[in-house]
Amino acid sequence: MNYPVPEALAQQASEYLASRLALIEPQTAEEFFAVLLDRAVRATKSGDYGISAALAVRCDDVELIIFGQNTMISARDPFGHAEANAIRCFERFMTLSAARRTGLAAQWHDPYSAVASGAGTEVFVRPVPPSPKPVPASPKTESLLYATLEPCPMCTVAIMNSRIQHVIIASPDEPGGALAPQRLARLPEVWPQIAASQGLQVTFTNSQFPADTAAYIPPELSAMLEKVFWDTKAERDAEVAGGVLFAPDLQRSMRDILKSARQPD
Repeated sequence: MNYPVPEALAQQASEYLASRLALIEPQTAEEFFAVLLDRAVRATKSGDYGISAALAVRCDDVELIIFGQNTMISARDPFGHAEANAIRCFERFMTLSAARRTGLAAQWHDPYSAVASGAGTEVFVRPVPPSPKPVPASPKTESLLYATLEPCPMCTVAIMNSRIQHVIIASPDEPGGALAPQRLARLPEVWPQIAASQGLQVTFTNSQFPADTAAYIPPELSAMLEKVFWDTKAERDAEVAGGVLFAPDLQRSMRDILKSARQPD
């Protein structure tokens, strides 16, 4: 089922992507967040929060990119946060055979390939340009999580438990986020300690310094990423407050599920 998304915002996002994708430099924050704008709009159209995330895992000359979007309401999944979905998708990918992994990962040619992909295509692979620095004998794996909204406490803990090295965030979330230093410090003491021991790097994007391609996104992209979440947040909050797993409208089907599990006498 498609839910209404603010028409002006959806049109603005579509026009922005159509005009900008061909101009974006690869391996930049703008490249990831432009595709994540598309994923956040998709989430909103499904009736979920307008939040998306991408987990980029790099080693030697290959990068794997896994996208996730919020699915809490549409999938009735309390854990269906965008960051959690990206992490879970990568975990499932690692358990597959080599043949299944090759068949599942789509080739990333440019941002168009991700924006034009179907809803079920969330794993992409692409070559990494050679580094000017000498390649170590045993290259280390790099993990970066791009999040359109500051992760909540649950996803913050999942990030640490995964030992993701770097999180790049487009929009702070003062009411619900947990990765900005002042908000991370309010979590139980063990979590700030783990973040420090792991050397977890947290970066918020900026719209003022284009030379910083690892953190810069254009002002119009930043504004749209914020609006796609905040403009529908109150409506989604009201729906989630009723529950997504034990919601009142699921009580009848829940009764049938429990009865079907009963062993015959």
